[in-house]
Amino acid sequence: MSTSESYLIIGGSGFLGRSIVEALVKRGEKNVATLDIVQRYHDVPHYTGNITDSAKVREVLKTARTTTIIHTASPIHNLAPEIYYKVNVQGTLTIVQAAMACGVPRLVFTSSSGVVDAGIDLIDADERLPYPDEFLDAYNESKALAEKIVLEANGRNGLLTVALRPAGIFGPGDRQMIPSFAKVINNKQTHFQIGSNANIYDMTYIDNVVHAHILAADRLKECSTNPASYTLPRSALIEFSLEYSTLSTGYRRVPTSDASPLGPVDGAPSKEAQAAAAVFFAEDYVENRPVSRTKFDPLSDTALDLEEVLVPSTEAPAITEKPHTNGAAAPLPDSPFLPETVTYTAKGTSLPHPSSVLTQNMLQVPGQAFFITNGEPVYFWDFARTIWNEMGDTTTRRIALPKEVGLVLGTLSEWVSWALGKEPGFTRFRVAVTSNSRWFNIEKSRRVLGYEPQVGLEEGIKRSVAWFNAQGGLASVVPH
Repeated sequence: MSTSESYLIIGGSGFLGRSIVEALVKRGEKNVATLDIVQRYHDVPHYTGNITDSAKVREVLKTARTTTIIHTASPIHNLAPEIYYKVNVQGTLTIVQAAMACGVPRLVFTSSSGVVDAGIDLIDADERLPYPDEFLDAYNESKALAEKIVLEANGRNGLLTVALRPAGIFGPGDRQMIPSFAKVINNKQTHFQIGSNANIYDMTYIDNVVHAHILAADRLKECSTNPASYTLPRSALIEFSLEYSTLSTGYRRVPTSDASPLGPVDGAPSKEAQAAAAVFFAEDYVENRPVSRTKFDPLSDTALDLEEVLVPSTEAPAITEKPHTNGAAAPLPDSPFLPETVTYTAKGTSLPHPSSVLTQNMLQVPGQAFFITNGEPVYFWDFARTIWNEMGDTTTRRIALPKEVGLVLGTLSEWVSWALGKEPGFTRFRVAVTSNSRWFNIEKSRRVLGYEPQVGLEEGIKRSVAWFNAQGGLASVVPH
């Protein structure tokens, strides 16, 4: 289904950006261009430039006659804090200002699920979770600052914006996660794990992230041409029945459901669980896509009935804050946006909104952030071992290091690396990532964007490793 849109994919030579380009071209879009500091592909118009160069960004937007920006550009992990601040924060501000100046009506921003990560367990976390007071790493802090810039720009100078927060992107073309797991095999370390493997984790296959970005762009277009499309009565959206999506990982548990066990299990499920699963997956099951609602559901009646109270803020805009404490970059110039503080009240109790973003309600797309995952949270080390097994590793021995030991080792590694002037390979952040629960509620994405994962986790792993093997496999990764 092609449209009359003119898309500019910023970061279009990267892993996610390139995948979005291919998907748009595949569906018949005729006006797709890329902006990146390097050109790796030659099948669509490309503009070479730095996103911190305001004049260049504006020139590209005008030349390409851009109507929708999809901003995916971001440095890889484990770089200096000032790099993240320059690219993710200053670069994003440059893009937003250029979009408003050039009359671009829509902007989809690739944020990160890590913007709410404070190093503690995230269990069924939804979009109401606030940004942490202190970030564990410069990357996610810069992403949070960039996200706030994007969302605070919504509705200004005709620009509609949305931010997507994917968790753990992997798939064909991945140069970070899959090779990192392969290095563990080459280092003969697959028998180690940090923690007890009781932590549940969300990952997201690349095709699902691409699908979410294109959905978000399409929803913004609907809002632009028909504002009523995102102010429908709440009941019209809540009662909308989404197509059922069969999970590819076999027996698993929807949290609090007895349909099947959570994550991979040893041995066959009980007869009772198998019977429950048979009913759960039957074609004539009453609910197309059953979701266990809890008090944390962002679209529950309680959450949606909260009263909005707008309070003008007298504080300095959040985006003028200094970057990560380890960074040396200068603060951003003053925000071009008027900051607002939004407070929700219910039954006389005031609840702070996660950010200073001006919102209308939880059921609109513009000005909102959405978590994007595979909807299949699994135990972290089970995910890792599934990849290792697919790559041919047959190790069965297990040595579990307590999380506390890992944090001590991570601290020592950071100090030694700092003394040697190198980037640490083993950090407290990585320990937290691999030993904490980190899974997200994607009900808002499902209900508002109409998002459903297209490729299951197990199938995604098979496709990813097949691609990796075709690129040279384990022999292409140098151990360290």
